[in-house]
Amino acid sequence: MRKLFLVFLSFLAGTVLFSAKTEAADTDRVLLVYDSLNFADSGEEKIDSLQRLLTSLGVRVDTVQDEDYLKGTLREDIYTGVISFVNWSEKGIRSEEFIQDRAVFTGKKLHIGMDVAADEEESFSGNFKQLSHRQYSLHHQKNQYQQQLDYQDQSLILATDVGTIFGTLHTQELEEKSYPFGVIQEEAAFLPMYDTEGAVFLQAAELIQQWLGENESYKPMLTFKGFTPLNDMKVADAFIDKINQMALYYALSSTSTQQNNDLLTYQVFTGILANAQKSGLFFLEVPAANSADLNDGHALRGIMEEQISLLVSGSLYPIGISAPGYWNQDTQYRADALSYGKTIILEANPSTDNIHYRAQDNRSAVYETAFYSLPLKSLENVEWARNSNYTKYAFPFPVSLAIDFPVDESAEAVALAQIENSVFDFGQNYDANYHFQVQTQTQNIEYIDGRLVLNGQTVSQFVADEQPELPKEEFKGLFANFFRRVNSGLIWFIGIVLVVLVFLFIQGNRNYKSKFFNQGGDKK
Repeated sequence: MRKLFLVFLSFLAGTVLFSAKTEAADTDRVLLVYDSLNFADSGEEKIDSLQRLLTSLGVRVDTVQDEDYLKGTLREDIYTGVISFVNWSEKGIRSEEFIQDRAVFTGKKLHIGMDVAADEEESFSGNFKQLSHRQYSLHHQKNQYQQQLDYQDQSLILATDVGTIFGTLHTQELEEKSYPFGVIQEEAAFLPMYDTEGAVFLQAAELIQQWLGENESYKPMLTFKGFTPLNDMKVADAFIDKINQMALYYALSSTSTQQNNDLLTYQVFTGILANAQKSGLFFLEVPAANSADLNDGHALRGIMEEQISLLVSGSLYPIGISAPGYWNQDTQYRADALSYGKTIILEANPSTDNIHYRAQDNRSAVYETAFYSLPLKSLENVEWARNSNYTKYAFPFPVSLAIDFPVDESAEAVALAQIENSVFDFGQNYDANYHFQVQTQTQNIEYIDGRLVLNGQTVSQFVADEQPELPKEEFKGLFANFFRRVNSGLIWFIGIVLVVLVFLFIQGNRNYKSKFFNQGGDKK
């Protein structure tokens, strides 16, 4: 009997491990290898952007600097692809161990930037050309947008007509020349540059999506970020009222607090959140981290649980978690905060001085929906092809087009102008591909078909601009016709009585006047 029990346990354990292995295999994992953070040129922002972009595309990404690469790390049974990112053209990737492993790796390969190695060149037809002192305009391959780029001291292009081309670089010269921007040829891909904004970012995102084998398209979600209990509540209340009147589909990303929640200021704050929740969705921002938090054990988990519970008790329902990108590169931040969100917004990292890891592992997790937070103003220099007032462009990844929540009236005017002048139609419903959910030990909050749902029960429903006409109620029963006829009879009876009373009043008035005049004649 004991042997049978042990065999059963072994079988059960094997089944669980196999299921876990299969589930892990279903998610692509990419190794991102870079040469330098290049702080002098804000290169760390590009690394953060690439990590967040890959997460939004549903890919697990491990990040390592080339000098820290360990031989044998890049293997087909672990990684489906590798990205070689030259973030500083004066350095480049120099790790011989990595270059040797990459040369024999048979998965997907993407090179970004300068310094293409010999093993990478072999994957492409055509010639790599290094150009200096150029200014380009970048044109989308389907002519949906274009932008004039900044002056480039050095650039590397791939002159080819083989494979799939993403965008075209046009030189700003008397004799204009054009070159492919991004190229995919079978499992290999090349991007001459990467940026965190504008047409370069959009074009890079399109190439990376197709390189990964994805083909979904997404409508952008308008997001107001950075609302806190310390904001000017008068300005905040007026702004939310104006946004609600514009009938926009939006999200509000806000911090909260588990302290002083019995004060009037907290009640005013939650009242504004409730007003926003009438028309928009509410994302809970993670608490600010500082160096004092590094040894707090799992206090963060308790803070998140308490804040969510307090909000729910006040009929506020966060349907996602918002956090800086580096939180997804930290095993404790993921476990104690981001794990509550099936839906997250990944914001750009703060300045280096304000980044405080607890257990950095440089291995990102994936989520049901991970929004890449892209400032709306970062696309203001892009020229868009429009249909009427709006562009038809669909993003290749879930995107939160972000506007800073206004802190005063002048900032409010700027925010409203950004919306008014935008080429994106924020009056459309949230994309059906987006999944909104927050789950704690006791609460499961979801947004489903215009309804906020708590533990399976609808707690709030968004009201449409045009109210549906309610069907007329038809009463059925034994005495339904009897009472209907009695009501009709009473109406007719009252009507007839009123007519008779009016007639009698007129006749009585005539008789009274006639009697008065007759008496007057006798006196004379």
